[in-house]
Amino acid sequence: SSNPNLLQANLSPTSNKSLVMNIANFGSMTFKLFDDLAPRTTQHWETIVGNNELSNTKFYRIAKSGASDFVIQGGRNGVPSSLGRFDDEFNTNLQFVSTGLLAMAKSTDDTNDAEFFVTGDSTRFLDFQHSIFGVLTDGEEVRQAIQHSRASGDGPPPSDIVITNMRSEEHTSEL
Repeated sequence: SSNPNLLQANLSPTSNKSLVMNIANFGSMTFKLFDDLAPRTTQHWETIVGNNELSNTKFYRIAKSGASDFVIQGGRNGVPSSLGRFDDEFNTNLQFVSTGLLAMAKSTDDTNDAEFFVTGDSTRFLDFQHSIFGVLTDGEEVRQAIQHSRASGDGPPPSDIVITNMRSEEHTSEL
């Protein structure tokens, strides 16, 4: 369906891990990872996070689509991780139907590594173009503050937005 109101994310099982992203002067965002639906992508991400390869990286792109929020994009900005690139991973149960979806940013097909974006709205035209591997469960106000740090258009934020660190956590409760 092209109507995002007809679609709803199912956040189970509860054994999936969470990713906590701390952003200087903004706060933190927590994402529930889709270990069960995108296992290769989440394993890659958990490894580079565990290796501390994403500490002190930045949100380097803020994009709006007209008057609507589009994405905030961050990570290593073209600098490869120790693991290098991997192929796209798509799941029919994961589509860009809402705000707060965590997905891999890439230059072309099958070039995923250490860059990501978080959606600011439903972006259905991205379905099966980028690997979705998580959803924002806490910190929507932080996502909005980063998104709105740029008044319009598509480009870098007006000043550096630093991701001081990230960590993966076991998830043990219902969301």
